[in-house]
Amino acid sequence: MRRQSAPLLHAPEQERREHFVTPYFRGAQPDQIVAILKARELARILVSIGKSATEQGHLEYKQRWVDQYHFNIHDRARGRRFVRLCPYFPFPARVYLNQHYWLAQRLQEQGMRFLPCINAFLRCRDPPGASATR
Repeated sequence: MRRQSAPLLHAPEQERREHFVTPYFRGAQPDQIVAILKARELARILVSIGKSATEQGHLEYKQRWVDQYHFNIHDRARGRRFVRLCPYFPFPARVYLNQHYWLAQRLQEQGMRFLPCINAFLRCRDPPGASATR
């Protein structure tokens, strides 16, 4: 990953996040973080339980609403993706890949003509060839 500055944005409440960050992907370099979204989401985190400083405490998993960060990345090999990081212990992280973007990139590399839609392909010159794409 290259070091660059990416805007820190608050996630929209009404608009789909995927559509919200689309303008930031235009003109993005390969392997670039294009935007970081901050969103309040439910997360499973460890919470310290104990009544006083003298009592032995313990940790329990609890569901809490916390700010999580979505790093939207223009990946050279996999297309658009984002990594969601939670800043609370045990710092859970998830990587989300959009296979439609990945497949579209493979089809473009092979010179195959296709017509993408939001979350599908309306037309493809060689559908069996698209399924064999590696």
